[in-house]
This record gives sequence, structure tokens and C-alpha cells, in this order.
Amino acid sequence: MGSSRLGEMIQALEGSVISVFGQVMVDGTIEMSERLVIWGRAPDDLKVRVYDRVMPLFSMQFERHPLSQVMTLAEALPEPAGMTEYRAAVEAERARQEAEAQRDDLSEVERK
Repeated sequence: MGSSRLGEMIQALEGSVISVFGQVMVDGTIEMSERLVIWGRAPDDLKVRVYDRVMPLFSMQFERHPLSQVMTLAEALPEPAGMTEYRAAVEAERARQEAEAQRDDLSEVERK
């Protein structure tokens, strides 16, 4: 198996881990307390990747849960360290992709 193919498989696996972790964190069939334990035990690099994705739904679920009477959302699901840097990196990548797409569009127009 070529290293390129192996790299693609690893990326796909990492994407699956992120997706599954995010789904677990907002799965209403899993007890809130269990999800908080899972969050607490997860590695920070994983938390950073899912935090913004899960927070809208998780916060709604949390506000309806009795735990919200004894702890804040920030205590229950603290923003992981490195979020500012992660958000900046995501935005920079989005801007790079957008600029690349615009260059591709211009190149296509110039060829015609």
C-alpha cells in the first residue's frame, strides 16, 4: 500500500473519530453525567476539534437538565485550551481555500 493511500486512510479514520465523539456528546440517549465524564477523559486535541460543533445542541440539552441547577455550562463543558488558536487556524484554512477557488475560477475564465 502506498504512503499516499495510507495517509488518506489515516485522515478518514481521524475524521470518523471526530464525528463519533461529537455525536456521543450530543446523544440524548446517553446520560448527561456520562457525557461529562467522557468529555473530561477525552484528549484536548479532540475536544478542540468538536467543541464549536457540539456546543449549540449540548447547551440546549444542558439547560433542560437538572445538572444545570447545580453547575454552569462552562463548568460542565469547559472550553478546551487552544480554542482561539484552533479557530484562527480553521479560518485561515477557509480563507486559503476560498482564495484558491477564486484563482481557479479566474484561470478558467482566462482560458476561455
